[in-house]
Amino acid sequence: MVGKRSRRHARARQAPLVRSRVASCPLPSPGHLPRPGTRLHEFDAISLYTVKTSRPANPFPMPQSRAPHSPRLAPALATVIILASILPGALRVGSGAPLLPEAVRLLGLASLLLWAASLLLMLRLRPLEEAAGGLDRLYYLHHVCGSMAYLCLLAHPVPLFLSASQRILPGISDWPLMAGWAALLLMMAMMLATFLLPLRYARWKQVHAVSAPAFLLAGLHGIVLAPGGYPLDRFLAAASLLIGCGSLVVRYLMEGGRVRSLPYRVEQVMHPATAVTELVLSPDRLMVRPKPGQFVFVAFFEGRNFHGCGEFHPFTVVSSDPGSGRFTLLVKALGDCTGHMCDIEPGTRARVEGPYGNFLATIDAARPQLWIAGGIGITPFISAAAAHPPAAEAVDLFYLSGSPEEAVGLGQLQSLAERRHRMQLHCLYGRHDIATVWQEITNHVPDAKARQIFMCGPPALVDGLRTTLLQAGVPQANIHSERFDFR
Repeated sequence: MVGKRSRRHARARQAPLVRSRVASCPLPSPGHLPRPGTRLHEFDAISLYTVKTSRPANPFPMPQSRAPHSPRLAPALATVIILASILPGALRVGSGAPLLPEAVRLLGLASLLLWAASLLLMLRLRPLEEAAGGLDRLYYLHHVCGSMAYLCLLAHPVPLFLSASQRILPGISDWPLMAGWAALLLMMAMMLATFLLPLRYARWKQVHAVSAPAFLLAGLHGIVLAPGGYPLDRFLAAASLLIGCGSLVVRYLMEGGRVRSLPYRVEQVMHPATAVTELVLSPDRLMVRPKPGQFVFVAFFEGRNFHGCGEFHPFTVVSSDPGSGRFTLLVKALGDCTGHMCDIEPGTRARVEGPYGNFLATIDAARPQLWIAGGIGITPFISAAAAHPPAAEAVDLFYLSGSPEEAVGLGQLQSLAERRHRMQLHCLYGRHDIATVWQEITNHVPDAKARQIFMCGPPALVDGLRTTLLQAGVPQANIHSERFDFR
């Protein structure tokens, strides 16, 4: 099987760019489904998370990803944390307090506030998602806050070494200071394991679980050691501890499917392409009602002969029936959890959370559209094109995939393009740089700069094309994208 797959990938790399309309996207030939645990080279674009495992190079040699823009939440969050961290100490320094002790308190307080914010952001709260401009941007802020909290935690004891009047190492009975050092050492061990060891996603989650006791120890350290004459510092430390611990409890309940998720069952199972499983899920009682382009988090549990991993992963909804609550997902075998999804069977229990995403909410149906999808980033566009009425009338859809065998949804897209005369489908197979992709697009769509442009796929593809579009003079307001690089 490995030899066949390698030869197929070699043919895909040599395949020329295809330039016709519907005929440019042939249906994939039947292929062997992978055995459980088989790894494929394609990037993880069906599910919207990135598994921390070693994998071959992306089929698109794109530039490095850049941070997405966060419309309202990022500046508001930064303002609150900066003011809450700096203002109390700045007022005391202005009144004559020593600088180094205040620097210690500032760094410790900033670390707690950022840490609590990071934990709150991982709850996927709908108001925060909307304020951030999408769940991908919300997760990016979660990672930024977590990283900044760790840096402040590392720097927190530095002023102690510069001040001879401050205690550095704890005594046997000095538990608050010992708690602070324990939190720092736990976080250092977690970070070293994360960056130095080739951890699978399940092991990565286990390693990151040590951040919970580390946060509790850091919070207790901050509350107890806050001087009695500084009630604002103690209040902010206590508020951070309360928010962070509450977020951890809710997250634990979410992971087990006890809150914010609904019971579903797998109704149908199909295998439309190599390493791809199509699932139809139906609700037990209450139901979710996703709109075109939205996605849901789904955890699969026990079936008659199938044992799911029980972890929530995000999947784009390809189609849905609002009346019955049934919806269809496409799952690609890439990570440890999705690697054996080809063995799933009807009747398997699942929990569904969502829907999320506002990626296609700004489509102007009256304007010509340019849609660009990388890999299984095609799924939101399948959903939008199949909607009744369609999300847009005049559409040029470019589908980038490693090879025809790995392309998903071609049959449905081909059928939609045949029925809708103003929808044109273009496929690009193999390895292509951003300049080649953009040149191919402009060859087919001369007025591309004037269209609404929606892109969905790996961050390297999305960010590289965004840069190219802006350099080509496309207005920022015309460019809409969703990234697939959060867990």
